[in-house]
Formats: sequence, C-alpha cells, structure tokens
Amino acid sequence: MAIIKSTEARELDENALLSKLAQINEEFLRERGQVATGGRSSNPGRIRELRRSRARIITILHEKALGIKKNVKPKVKAGGAKAQEKESKKDAEKESKKDAEKESKKDAEKESKKDAEKESKKDAEKESKEKMPEKEIPQAKKSNADAVENEIKKQKE
Repeated sequence: MAIIKSTEARELDENALLSKLAQINEEFLRERGQVATGGRSSNPGRIRELRRSRARIITILHEKALGIKKNVKPKVKAGGAKAQEKESKKDAEKESKKDAEKESKKDAEKESKKDAEKESKKDAEKESKEKMPEKEIPQAKKSNADAVENEIKKQKE
C-alpha cells in the first residue's frame, strides 16, 4: 500500500480515511510482527512511513471532527504553475495591503483616543481649578536675624 500524503487525505471523506487507516494498521502489524519474530523487514524505513501515515490520517480525522480547515494548495489551473504562482503572489500582495490599511486605521483610532483623553484631562483640571477657592498664601516667616533686629529696635525705643 502506498503512503498517503496529507493533501490526498484531506480530499477524502471520513469513511475513506477510516478504511485507509485500517489498511495501514494491518500492514503496520505485519511489519512489526515480522521484526518481532526475529525476521528482517524487506524495507526497514517502511515502519516509520506507516507510523507517520497513521498519525497523519488520525490528525486529519480530528481536524474534520473539530471543524478545523487547513489551507490546502489548490490544484494547478490551466496555464501552468507559473500562472498559478503569479496569482498567488497577487493575492498575497492584496492581503498585505489590506492588513497594512487595517493597521493604519487602528493606529489612527489609538491616536484619536489618546488625544481625546488628553483633552478631557485638561478640561477636568481647568474645572477643578475653577471650583477650588483660592487660599491665602501666608507670608514667609522672617528669619531669626530679622527677629533679633526687631527686638533690639524695640528695646532702644
């Protein structure tokens, strides 16, 4: 049995995947049994390939059960691989432009929010200053030297 690739497996329905999984399991058990009885496998790398194929199919079954869709490259359209490559590059450029526009819009929104917050803070400060009564600022206390001079003047008088 041929090893199944993930792109091929994603195209199959669940019943076909389950039957492929059963076939792979049978072949895997045969190969393991052959090695366990002391024999040699005709293809030593086959066990690894079977194990990986089994894991691949199980993963795809889980993805289908959970509704996860992986990006699968579409088959090459008429016009060849180069035409397909050009289309994919154009699509990628369009997506990057859209992403850049979204980012610039987000940045502009953030800036406008920051400006609005600054203005509201300034307005709040102005209102609080207007509401607060002005306190009289006490005169600075005279230094000790000034106090001593005043006492001397009083005594002389």
